[in-house]
Parts: sequence; structure tokens; C-alpha cells
Amino acid sequence: MTSNTSRDAAPIIRPDVVARPRTRRPANDTGATSAPLPNPLPTSPQPQQTASAVPAESAPSPVGYKKPPKHSQFKKGESGNKKGRPKGAKGLKTIVREVFAQKVVVRSATGSTRMSKMEAIVHKTAEKSFGGDMRAIITTLKLYAKYISDEASAPSGLNVANDVSAEEMDAADRAIVEAFLRKAREAEGER
Repeated sequence: MTSNTSRDAAPIIRPDVVARPRTRRPANDTGATSAPLPNPLPTSPQPQQTASAVPAESAPSPVGYKKPPKHSQFKKGESGNKKGRPKGAKGLKTIVREVFAQKVVVRSATGSTRMSKMEAIVHKTAEKSFGGDMRAIITTLKLYAKYISDEASAPSGLNVANDVSAEEMDAADRAIVEAFLRKAREAEGER
């Protein structure tokens, strides 16, 4: 026994640690006595059984890594997640698609028009870009570049990249483009 003393506290007495051999109790033994573990490495070679020596029905199926016991495996035709997603439940993509596909009434100078919410958002963005909103202009140009191919669907008069080269632009055109690019960079820098 060792004792540990502190300045203000009473001495603490602890028993010495004694190493014990590892033991395993047999499954049917309920007593307190146990035998030491057997040597894991056999000293003499044991004859191996072949598959033909044991009938297939009486041989227990191997249990281990990626081989669960038969009684706990999923039954055929039965789900592993019985209380999982119900049949009528919708995913996030479906909900977003349905919300943006809903029709709304949009009032304009020409009258009221029914269109989907996504169409209304695109119309509003284009309207704001025509009003000079830099963010709306950038968003509109990105939408145009992403969803409208330059060759296929744009009318020949609108395809500026192919119709006008930098040499053909006069000083006024260059000044307009440079002013636009400067404002676009400033708007990106403010974010």
C-alpha cells in the first residue's frame, strides 16, 4: 500500500495495482472461477475440414465483416427503412419547381398578364437593367450568355460579337463600352 499526503487534506490510501492474467468464463458457467485464455497460436497443425465433409444444411453460415447473421438480414421484398419517406412526399427540387412554375398576374403598361413566377423574375430583372441598375444589367447579361447561344437563336442584328469588330467601332462606341465595363467593375467591387 502506498499513501499520498497533501498539505491540507487527510492522507489518501490506495492499494497497489496487481497484474492478473486474462480469463474467459465459459457460457454455461455462472460461478466466479474462470480459466485462463487458451494460447491463440496452436503448437501442432490441426487437420482442416473440407467442404464435402460437412453437409451444407447443417454448416452455419460465416458471420463477420460484411456477413451479418441470417436472422438480422433484410427479408426479401421488405424495406430496410420501414418508416422512411412516404410515397406522396416531395423533395426540395420538386417544391422549388412547383413554386416557380405557379402563375401570377403581372400588371404592366399594356395591361395584366398571367405568367409563371420565374418569368416574372426574368421580366423584372430585364426591366431594372433597362432602368440602369448595374446589378440587374450584369445578371441579365449572364443569363443571356448562359441560356442563349450566340449563333443559334439570336437575330443577326443583335449578335454584336460577330457583327462589329474592335477596329470598326468609333471613339464614341469605345467610350460607351469602357464606361460600362468601369461601372461593372465598381459594382462588383462594392459587394
